[in-house]
Amino acid sequence: MPEMTEPLKYPDKPAHAIVEEFDDGDAMRNDGVRLTAANKNPWYVLATVFGEQAAGEGRQNIHKLVSGENRRAWNRWICYGKSPKERLKIAEMAGIDECETRAFNQKEQEDIIRRFKLRLGQDAELPEPKDILNFLDTYFKKIVDFSGFIFLQPINFNRSSFASYAQFNDCDFRENAIFNRCCFRLGPRFENTIFNSYFHSSNVQIHGSPNFDGVRFDKGILFKNSFVKGECRFNTDFNGMADFENSIFYRTICFNSVKFKSTTTFKNAKFITHVPEFHAAELYEDTDFTLPEDYLKNWPPLTGAGVMAAAQQKKAYNRLRLYMNKSLQTDEEQFFHRMEMRCK
Repeated sequence: MPEMTEPLKYPDKPAHAIVEEFDDGDAMRNDGVRLTAANKNPWYVLATVFGEQAAGEGRQNIHKLVSGENRRAWNRWICYGKSPKERLKIAEMAGIDECETRAFNQKEQEDIIRRFKLRLGQDAELPEPKDILNFLDTYFKKIVDFSGFIFLQPINFNRSSFASYAQFNDCDFRENAIFNRCCFRLGPRFENTIFNSYFHSSNVQIHGSPNFDGVRFDKGILFKNSFVKGECRFNTDFNGMADFENSIFYRTICFNSVKFKSTTTFKNAKFITHVPEFHAAELYEDTDFTLPEDYLKNWPPLTGAGVMAAAQQKKAYNRLRLYMNKSLQTDEEQFFHRMEMRCK
């Protein structure tokens, strides 16, 4: 059953647009959804327990010392209840020092609790690490820097709005990362991020499948150097630059019906088992693919475990060939034609 929403307050503005901010920090979307101020969310308070980032527009405002303290506190908290061996394995998989996953001593734990209650009140209790990390309908007014954070549980950012920069660089998402119907006012960064499960933007290192359903990227998305092992489906339009340079996609990579409205690059991207699908999509004229002499280096083989069927590969290459013909990119057109005939 489709989600019921209120009529738009301003028909000339998109549904996700913020039309009102309240004194308590909450905000109202144009579609009538009330977003809760991030400072009221226990997971956000824990993630910024050593301080929030500046409210300014520039990424240069990110305070690296505060960011590092917050990251270490979060990663040690998220590993609560894990054995030393499990903590070490988590650190190795995330590529961080094992000290960032070690248990709090009593003094450190008391300091975290004190800081947490100072923000949310004396009756507030730290959330349980085993629970779903819930940022549903949250309004992030300030810069959000989750760089280097480990997320062992599913994380839900459904319908959240990021008014400033959002950074998820070097994050490790072990379970589903859900960003359905999010609004990023400025270009989010997922550089070197790992998605081990679904990355729901509908789905960057991900050991599963990401999901971007209905997400809006007003000023582009930097998906550079990302690693997606699961199915990756982008059911959203890219109004700004879309950078997938050096990214690796191990399974389905789907851009069906997506509109690219600015420079798009897949330079040096690798598609291990599936050809990217752009059926009914609108690609921007300035769209760059790497055409290596050794096509098996960046494009999938015809057969193998989990490999896209040759007939389906042919359809995907055909769509790319037609687009390159339309945009007068002769070398690219010929390359995708050869790949299409190879499948045939």
